[in-house]
Amino acid sequence: MNVGDSDKNILPVVPEPFALIIGPRLHGADAGHIETAMRHMGLQPETLQSVPANLTDEIRLPCYRIRLGSVTVLAGPAADGAVAEADPADPATSLLAASLPANWQKTEKCWRFVPETTGAASLPQRDYLKLVVLAVDLFDASHFFWPPARLWSDASQLRSAVAEMMASSMPPVLHLVAFRRSEIDGADVVSTRGLALFSDQELRAHLPSGWTIADGVKRLARIAIDVILHGAIDGPQRIRGMTAGESIRLVLHPARAANSPTIVAVEFIDHR
Repeated sequence: MNVGDSDKNILPVVPEPFALIIGPRLHGADAGHIETAMRHMGLQPETLQSVPANLTDEIRLPCYRIRLGSVTVLAGPAADGAVAEADPADPATSLLAASLPANWQKTEKCWRFVPETTGAASLPQRDYLKLVVLAVDLFDASHFFWPPARLWSDASQLRSAVAEMMASSMPPVLHLVAFRRSEIDGADVVSTRGLALFSDQELRAHLPSGWTIADGVKRLARIAIDVILHGAIDGPQRIRGMTAGESIRLVLHPARAANSPTIVAVEFIDHR
């Protein structure tokens, strides 16, 4: 991400919803207090009298249209459909350094944020991520849920990662992409989920014997960052590994079904 006032996009962030678990700062606050707090944060809130028909399963009243720069987002308490999608007890949900209360949907306020689109293929990332950080601060959020990866993460860690991106251009990949472990034919496999939002591709790697899951995630995260910043992998290639004598081979496997992402098979090769 560029530093300063530039609005140049570093990576596309297409309109996708995200949710926040709300902390004690606004817990139980009335709508007027919430709107005033948003206004003080420079989010230009506009109170909606009803939730758009296509979002009634995601957002409840009070619903606000908030703005930051060129980004417009609808925000309100999460409806049942959004809460069900984010269930941390579901095996399909990933958690990154996040431990939610057992009755999180009842004991905390969960708010849903849905970017509006005017037909553009992407949102200006600088403004979008600034809005995310402002929302974390405004609501004193404890956790952050990113639906494209079906991933919960710690809100304070997300805030730090976005601050790092503002300074160094390094995208907060661990908060935008889930790294999922599975087992195939007795071997450990690590796959990404959510990278397809940026590239229509997901990564999948069999881990060499003796490697930990962390070893694989560290290397896949490096490749995912490159994809996010520079675009999809356009063909088979071999790249330098992270240690001396290591290389990484990338092979594309076309999607097996419509609307499914291309799988990039990642093979770690030790030449020592």
